[in-house]
Amino acid sequence: MSISIRSSQDFGTGVLFTVVGGVVLVLGQRYALGTLSKMGPGFFPTVLSIGLIGTGIVLLVRGLSYDGPAIGRPALRSNLFIVAAIIAFGLMIGVAGVVPTVFVTVLLAAMAYRQVRWREVLPLAVFLAAFSVAVFIYLLGQPLSIWGTWWSY
Repeated sequence: MSISIRSSQDFGTGVLFTVVGGVVLVLGQRYALGTLSKMGPGFFPTVLSIGLIGTGIVLLVRGLSYDGPAIGRPALRSNLFIVAAIIAFGLMIGVAGVVPTVFVTVLLAAMAYRQVRWREVLPLAVFLAAFSVAVFIYLLGQPLSIWGTWWSY
C-alpha cells in the first residue's frame, strides 16, 4: 500500500504548520506554564503551538485524502513588497512615528498588487494612519510618537 499526496498545497502547509508548531512547543518549554487563572510566560506559546500542530495534522490528512491544486509558482513581486512593508514598519516606527510609518507601510503593501488603484490606496493610507493614532496613542495610551523624532526640528 502506497501513500500518495493528493493535494500538495494542503500537505505542504500541514508539514510547515506541524514543524513550526513543534519547534515553538519545544522552545516554549523553558518558560513557566502557569495555570489558567495565573498564566505564565510559556502558556500562550504552548497553547498556540498545540493549535498550530493540530491544524497542521488536519491539513496533512486533508492533503492525503482530498484532491487539490498543486503548489504554484511563488509570487515574487507580492512577497517582496509585503516583506518590504514589514521591514519598513520595523525600521520606521521608532524614528518616523505612527503617521508616516503606517502611510509608507500601506503604500508598500499595496504595491504587492499589480493593478494598484492609487485613488483607493491613498485615502486608505490616510484613514489607517489616523485610525492607528486614535486607537494606539489616544485610546490605548501607547508611548508612540505621532510624527516621530525627525519632525521636531
